[in-house]
Amino acid sequence: MQNININGHGKFSGGEYGEIIVNGSANCAENVVCLNMAVNGHLSAGSVTADSVGVNGHLSVSGSLNAKDTDIDGAVSVSENLSTDRLDVDGHLSVTGSLNAGDTSVDGHLSCSGSANTGNFDCDGIASLSDGLRAKSVEVDGMLNVTGNVEAERVHADGKISATGQICADQIHIFGIVRADEIVGDDIEIDFKDPISIMAGFVNSVFGSRLQNDVKCANLIEATTIKLRGVCAGVVSGEHVAIGENCRIDQLDCTGDFTIDPTSTIRMLNGQPYNG
Repeated sequence: MQNININGHGKFSGGEYGEIIVNGSANCAENVVCLNMAVNGHLSAGSVTADSVGVNGHLSVSGSLNAKDTDIDGAVSVSENLSTDRLDVDGHLSVTGSLNAGDTSVDGHLSCSGSANTGNFDCDGIASLSDGLRAKSVEVDGMLNVTGNVEAERVHADGKISATGQICADQIHIFGIVRADEIVGDDIEIDFKDPISIMAGFVNSVFGSRLQNDVKCANLIEATTIKLRGVCAGVVSGEHVAIGENCRIDQLDCTGDFTIDPTSTIRMLNGQPYNG
């Protein structure tokens, strides 16, 4: 099986190859299939199918990219869909179509215009997903912005996670910033920490004022067990609810036991005005 190795400028035809190594600049307007692809320079290609793809330079794919293993330290743009068993993004990845991946790690920047379906999704960088995210688990230490819903078995965030729709998982633990229309699960714990709230808390402690950040984390937070701190929300509904310090809740519906910190404000409790 023929190999391709380009160190200067060149082009090659579509077809099946062993290795494709580009250290210079190359163009292949047709579809290629290979065992291994390494792009340290610049390569423009049609659809790409490979066992492994490693990019330290720039890869532009006008069709789809299909690989068992995809490692991006440079820049990759895919005009159609990307499918891979493992995805590691330390550079920049842009996908116009859908993303279907196994375990996914983002330490750089990922943007996807289509739907995103992954195994474990770990984001220490920045990810912008325009048509929802379905994953086995979601771990966010960076920033995850989703248009649509986030669906997983487990969501854990120490960074920032936002969704225009619903964040839904059995277990949701957030110790940072979260924004969503609805946050729904079985076990939810949110310790909301954003710069505005932290600054307001500092000013209040020094001057005895009552500054608040009234931007809602969610219109609805619903789970069996709920623990909240520093959260502003519309409706909170659960069986076992602990409202910690500095929360502002429009309506609390609780079917079991609850505690409310005296620094928090609840407007309605089980359908009745609350002045505790």
